[in-house]
Amino acid sequence: MRLSPFSAISIALAVASLAAAYSTDSGASYNSRDYVDELSTREVLSQLSTRELMHELSDRLEHRAPKGNNDPKTGTVCAYCNLPWGKIQGTACYARPNAIPGPHVQKT
Repeated sequence: MRLSPFSAISIALAVASLAAAYSTDSGASYNSRDYVDELSTREVLSQLSTRELMHELSDRLEHRAPKGNNDPKTGTVCAYCNLPWGKIQGTACYARPNAIPGPHVQKT
């Protein structure tokens, strides 16, 4: 069996690539970076009181929550039966396709 120069070079490159991919670093630089980020976060949060943190979190949750889901005055209705959204929460919609009852779908 003869070994051509081309196959010898390709084998050597494959072994070198495998050796470079297997490193003993195991992400130590990323771990240290995360640790520094955690320390800076702790420093910022330690300056705030629990009341301020809770107020900020509740404000963010209010902004994230969809508005008007339970208010029939907003005009939000089911996409299939056109009933007001505030009155149909928790009930099955019988106007769905194929006459299979299922949950109501909010019309967008």
